[in-house]
Amino acid sequence: MSRGFLDDIGGSKRLRAAVAGANARDMSLPMNKVAFDSTWLGTAGIALTGTFTISANAAPNTSFVTWTDLGAPPLAEIAYLKSGVYSNLADGDFGSSAGITLLVGATGISGDCKGLIYPVVVAYVVYRIFP
Repeated sequence: MSRGFLDDIGGSKRLRAAVAGANARDMSLPMNKVAFDSTWLGTAGIALTGTFTISANAAPNTSFVTWTDLGAPPLAEIAYLKSGVYSNLADGDFGSSAGITLLVGATGISGDCKGLIYPVVVAYVVYRIFP
């Protein structure tokens, strides 16, 4: 097992490091276990995407979506489907006294909502930030 390496791979130098307990030489290692890879292009990539539907009032800390622990809360975007278009704001069109809070954490999306005009479709994009 190797936590990291610097080798000639495919005719060029490659530097790769993994989190503690993971093998950097395992090329099938999930992205959340790779701390750095010199072959990464750019500074961010999409890690997860999806949609979910809120169909009734939800108490605080209700879990809407879960995923494998990313190690830290990720950068994410959330949008609400309204009249066939996604909007980043849950405004008055969702209910007269609407209240919605969604929190993105290392293991998923949770929160609470009340007074919405159900159902409400929510789309999310979670980004992996490369070092």
